[in-house]
Amino acid sequence: MAPQSSTESADAPPPPEAVFGLLWPGKAAALAEAETPSRARCACDLAGDESLVIEGDNLDALKLLQAGHAGRIKLIYIDPPYNTGAEALYPDDFAAPRVGRRQAKGGEDRGRLHAAWLNMTYPRLILARRLLRDDGVIFISIDAAELANLILVCDEVFGEANRIEVFSWVRTTTPAALAGKTKKVVEFLLCYERQRSGQVYRGVEKPVRSANPLLNQSNPPGELVFPAGAVTTALPDGAVPAGAYGSAAYVVELLADARVEGGRFVSALRLRGRFRWRQAYLEAQLAMGVVIYIATARLIPAYAKARYGPEALPNLIDAKVGVGTNETATAELRSLLGDDFADLARRMRPKPVSLLSYLIEAVCGPDDWVLDFFAGSGVTGQAVLEGNARAALCRRFILVQSPQATGRADCSTIAEIARRRLDAVVARLGHGAGAGGPPYGLVKLEPA
Repeated sequence: MAPQSSTESADAPPPPEAVFGLLWPGKAAALAEAETPSRARCACDLAGDESLVIEGDNLDALKLLQAGHAGRIKLIYIDPPYNTGAEALYPDDFAAPRVGRRQAKGGEDRGRLHAAWLNMTYPRLILARRLLRDDGVIFISIDAAELANLILVCDEVFGEANRIEVFSWVRTTTPAALAGKTKKVVEFLLCYERQRSGQVYRGVEKPVRSANPLLNQSNPPGELVFPAGAVTTALPDGAVPAGAYGSAAYVVELLADARVEGGRFVSALRLRGRFRWRQAYLEAQLAMGVVIYIATARLIPAYAKARYGPEALPNLIDAKVGVGTNETATAELRSLLGDDFADLARRMRPKPVSLLSYLIEAVCGPDDWVLDFFAGSGVTGQAVLEGNARAALCRRFILVQSPQATGRADCSTIAEIARRRLDAVVARLGHGAGAGGPPYGLVKLEPA
């Protein structure tokens, strides 16, 4: 690999010929495109502290955002075109023109398709990386058609060492019955950090379902003193005399009289038995909120954590972690726009709000910025607004969406769909004109 010259930007990818990775026709021009000035302008300041909906080409928007938001964004989520040629409201078929008279066939046609898609994606990822904080994270939705190419180009832009995971998201539980060789149940989410860190992503909190016995037959006998009020119980109110208790498997000795009032031992409880814990560990666990429980007159104690805390993210994202499917997403959009928009909602192919909420909660703090520059129907904005309302947070979003035509007079562009969705969410949450208007600014890019 050729060394980087002192004049090259440390934040720019090395020239294509200097790295091991993916090469395709037009790559050098795509890299140069990331460094050219924006062909658009906006009449307002993009560097403020309010959430934004930007209507315009996302490449121009990413360039304009550099001045005020470089190194400021905690989370980027994008759902770019999958390059499958499927019917959608947005272009999903990136075919480069043939050169000369030669008619390409088979794999050659597919190669042109990949190259055109990569030339669209590459400069946008370069600019997106510059907007991330040092501890920033990007999630990218994709399916199998461009997964391999996207991994290679992201390895180059973000660094292979900063690739965190390729998550599988269950997009449907009812795949097409007339599928070809396989039924497509999952799509993928690539996750990269700008700089790999020790940050632990917060998953779903595991519920406490059962108590665990505090006795273990293989441990030596020992004594534990449970402070007054620390042990809950189902025993009736009254005195509990010292003596031998337990069962054939677990012998427990109460070393001093105790008393129960209102479902709790109100006196200190001195027990002897084959305990899992020593006294210091017991006291530390009680300080952390662990609950000690005695269910019966046998006085066999058990413990349960008050809460386990969020688990690490599993690499399968499905209903078990509270995330819905494409069917959920379509129903959500219809509920906001109305049944007249059923076909439009289907063709938008939106993601469920629960997916975006899951990703945002996994990595974001209470005041962080979230960017989505393939905003579509605005689901990322909805997830931020609703999360803020639930927990009194102050996260802000930037959504970028082109004014791609929908073919409908009553909602003529995809950008307008996003605005309608957000306005419906704002109204539902009670942030109307009486509360200062919608909690986001609208920016329309104009030709420079």
